[in-house]
Amino acid sequence: YDTSKCGNGNKCPLYIYVDGTENAADIDERDSTYMIEMAQRGYIAVTVDYDDAAIKYTDGCDSFHEKSKKIFDASVTGSVLHQLCYENSFGHRDHIPVDCRLGVVVSGWSQGSHVASLAGNYAPSLITAGLFWGNGNYN
Repeated sequence: YDTSKCGNGNKCPLYIYVDGTENAADIDERDSTYMIEMAQRGYIAVTVDYDDAAIKYTDGCDSFHEKSKKIFDASVTGSVLHQLCYENSFGHRDHIPVDCRLGVVVSGWSQGSHVASLAGNYAPSLITAGLFWGNGNYN
């Protein structure tokens, strides 16, 4: 995050980026570009990962819901969103000036975009916007 915008009593909204599988690596640094851009715009920018052991959708599209729930279900202790917005088990809320009531923007690349696009199902009162991008069959 940008300390000139967030900190010193100023809380900022949250930006969560979900990466693609290991087959969809950040080959052109888009991940980093989005993270830096959102931080410069006054967001606490974080990236999260999920179990992507099942490559090429072999676990089916149904698994996207479970992956999304583990990240975005704010009612479940241990989810990423719950940890960032409500918990302080790691003491991070004393150091990271995030206020999810100001908004939560979700984004993702490739399979991560599918996972992120379901976030509103699990935290409809927190998710305020989404940006999703992917690729087609590159084989």
